[in-house]
Amino acid sequence: MGEKRIEWVDIYKGIAICLMVIGHVTGMFNQYIYQFHMAAFFLISGYTLKWEKRGIIKMISKKTYSLLIPYFSAFIYFLILDNILILTNTRQMFYDDRMMYISGLESIKQLIFHGNNYMWLLGAGWFVIVLFVIEIVHSVIAEVCKYQLTIYSIAGAVLYLAGYLLVKRGVIVQIAMFPIDLAFIGGGFYAVGVVFRRKNILTNVTKSKKNFLITFVASIVILYYLGNIEICTVNYPTRTFNSLFNELVAGVNGSIFLFCCSILIGKKDKIKSIFVYLGRNTLGIVFFHFQFFKLAFWMMYLCGIVEYEYMRNFLPTDEIGAKYWWLIAFVSVVASVLEWKILTSIKYIRVLFGKKEFPV
Repeated sequence: MGEKRIEWVDIYKGIAICLMVIGHVTGMFNQYIYQFHMAAFFLISGYTLKWEKRGIIKMISKKTYSLLIPYFSAFIYFLILDNILILTNTRQMFYDDRMMYISGLESIKQLIFHGNNYMWLLGAGWFVIVLFVIEIVHSVIAEVCKYQLTIYSIAGAVLYLAGYLLVKRGVIVQIAMFPIDLAFIGGGFYAVGVVFRRKNILTNVTKSKKNFLITFVASIVILYYLGNIEICTVNYPTRTFNSLFNELVAGVNGSIFLFCCSILIGKKDKIKSIFVYLGRNTLGIVFFHFQFFKLAFWMMYLCGIVEYEYMRNFLPTDEIGAKYWWLIAFVSVVASVLEWKILTSIKYIRVLFGKKEFPV
């Protein structure tokens, strides 16, 4: 039997994935969302790490199946879709001229050997690749330090610092499709998650209402400060980072804020069930949400809000995003989950997306 899921973790992931989609729809809230949304995913991945000796080879096999193979499956899905549009001469209806078409074999070579993803609608998939590297690197660290938390924490901090210095100096460290520098930075938050779980730091917050209230209010104050007074936002794909210390604080604080929100939502059964469901299907939303921006644009065209040509946009324009972010995000999330559930209900496709052991 699998390990019992932690309910607040699923709620936390559900909130985080919704914030990610909203951040892609509109920049209205990004002074807050972009403080922590990716750090929050890295941190919670470390938090849910099963801290025991499993062997590096076993870990690589497991993460290849649960992360790398699903990513390649999504890539092939979009490659097939792209080629169908080319064959039917309809690609220009959905892509603008900047989103060039690369032939199937060349796009695969670009991805594997250079890390260049020309399946534009899989734009958020970089996170899966970075998380894969983090999982492997930190498994090696844990094995080498013999699961001694102090040594592991120091190693994680050193790699975080190294990654940050590399990026700030404009040095990109990439091995084939794997961005090592970004994994070092994201791994810092992953290590924080490991420490939080081992030391029960988050669960201690909920031991008294007073502690919880103080923590929650403090996280909101810091979130506001770093969003309005000392601006602190990051963008991993473009390697846009600013202050090492502020961004560490922002990422951890934002994760604590999400934790507090998840605890509060966990007390409301009807709302809770929605976020738990989304939290258990985050991978599908990561893979498919850009695709369903197009569906939202088409619906808006039918309502007379935008012109037909608007469907060529990759992202909403500022004006449309500011006014209809809630609609686009809702359509995208719901449709992504629906497609994910349909695909993963098919026996062999379910295997390719890491949802079941290989059928025999």
